[in-house]
Amino acid sequence: MTLRRTWLVQRLQKPQSFVNPFNFGGGLRNGGLSDDAMSLLKGIFSFDYMGAAEYEFGDVPKAFNRIAGYASEDSLIAFEVRMLMSKVEADFRDKTKPEHGAKATVYVIGRKDLQAEISKRIQEMAEGKVPTKGGHRLNSMLRPFHEWDSENIGGLEMANDFIFFTDREAWVKTAELFGLPVTVDA
Repeated sequence: MTLRRTWLVQRLQKPQSFVNPFNFGGGLRNGGLSDDAMSLLKGIFSFDYMGAAEYEFGDVPKAFNRIAGYASEDSLIAFEVRMLMSKVEADFRDKTKPEHGAKATVYVIGRKDLQAEISKRIQEMAEGKVPTKGGHRLNSMLRPFHEWDSENIGGLEMANDFIFFTDREAWVKTAELFGLPVTVDA
């Protein structure tokens, strides 16, 4: 099975102590997520403002609902994707070189039957080969250059229904929300 084109990726940020009413612009309140859903998620991550209507009118909760459906069907898995830091696209102003052999880890929640394809897509995203509306910024999360790069900790890919994180704690907590075991080493 092959993945659909990755175009919409809702960036996820470090959790905030409050829910920002402007995270989804002028669209639906909380992007269409219920207050209960927002209260479950707000301690794990917050939503970055994406600046486009596609993120404002219910696509985010639809993607989460599909992912929850996969979890209830036992079709969802939490897994890691490891890659060489030398393959991760750097900011054009970043002239540093990663330590030889250094690795990056991306933590993923996605469908079991798409694990290999999702892993490949994550690699391509980190290498800068997957342009998206609003920018997924995975490479900046793995190789932060600016102080604001560290605010983003993951993303919700909405065409193929997977969530990725560079923050292990957010991944573990999200996996727990979906009832998924996390069986990798700390």
